[in-house]
Amino acid sequence: FSSSCRVTTLYGDPGAGKTTSLRYLAYEHALGEDAIPLFLPLKSYRGEESIIEFAQTYIQEHHRHPDLVQFSSYLPQIFESRPILLLLDGWNELELADGTSNESQFAYVLQSLFTNPNIQCIISSRRSHRPLFDQVNADTGPISSKTGPAASSDLPEVIELRHLNSNSLHRFLEFYAGTQSAQLVDLLRRHERLRTLANTPFRIKALCEVFDPNDSMPMSVGRLLEKYVKKCCERELARWNPIPNSQPMIDVWMAASAAFAFGVLSRTSVNAAVSTDIALASGMSRDAIRLLVGAG
Repeated sequence: FSSSCRVTTLYGDPGAGKTTSLRYLAYEHALGEDAIPLFLPLKSYRGEESIIEFAQTYIQEHHRHPDLVQFSSYLPQIFESRPILLLLDGWNELELADGTSNESQFAYVLQSLFTNPNIQCIISSRRSHRPLFDQVNADTGPISSKTGPAASSDLPEVIELRHLNSNSLHRFLEFYAGTQSAQLVDLLRRHERLRTLANTPFRIKALCEVFDPNDSMPMSVGRLLEKYVKKCCERELARWNPIPNSQPMIDVWMAASAAFAFGVLSRTSVNAAVSTDIALASGMSRDAIRLLVGAG
C-alpha cells in the first residue's frame, strides 16, 4: 500500500484475505506512532450522517471496554488533529434491512472527509462491487475535492488479491495442516478440481479442517462449506459437553447453519438477519455464527 495515496481499494474473491489484510494493517499501525488506525466493518453502517458518528456507534455497540468508549467520545478532536487511517471492510455489504443499497449515501459521507489532508482510506470489496467514489466523476474529479483539481495523491489506487500461487499454497498448508500437509499436497497434485478449489486462504483453511485420511475430500465449494460448517458445529458442541443425546442438537444446528449460509451467500441482508435469528434461537453462540460469516 502506498502511504502517499489518499484512497486505496482492495479487491478480492470471498476468502481471499481482504478482512485479514485490513486487520493486519490496523495491528501494524496500532503498534506504531504514525496514523491512528480505525477498522470499521461496513455491514454495520446504518445510515449515520458522518464517519465519526458511524465509528462512535460501532465502537459503543461492539467494543464496550470503558477506555474504548471514552476514546470514541474524543473522535471529533482526533480527526481534526491526528493522521487517521480508515480501514473500511466490505463495500459490497453496504445494505439496508430491506435489501436496498447504502452505497450512494455512504459514498457522499466518505467524500466529505477528503477536505481533511490527514485522512487516508483503504476500502475492501468484492470485484463485483466497485466503490462509487472509485468511478472518477468528470465534473467533480476524483474524491470530489472541494479545494481545487485533484492531486495525484487523490487518484484511487487499486490493489487486487489474486489467487494463491504454488509457493503461497504450500506455506498455507504447512501452517494449517502441520504434519498432514504432505498428504494434502499429494492430493492437490493428483486432483485438478481440488487444486482449483484451494485458491484462497479461507478455502485452504477449510480443507485442512475437514481433511480426514480415511474419508473423501470435498470437490465443490458447496460440499466444502457443508463439511466445514459441520466441523464448526461439532467444535461448538464440544464446549458444552457432556450433553446426552447431542446428535439431535447437531442436526438442528446444521439446519440453522444451512439457512444462515444461504442468507450470507445470497447477500440479502433480510435473509442473513432472519438466518442469524434462527441460529441464535437454536442455541448457537455468536462466536460460532462469526465463523459461519467467514465461511460465507
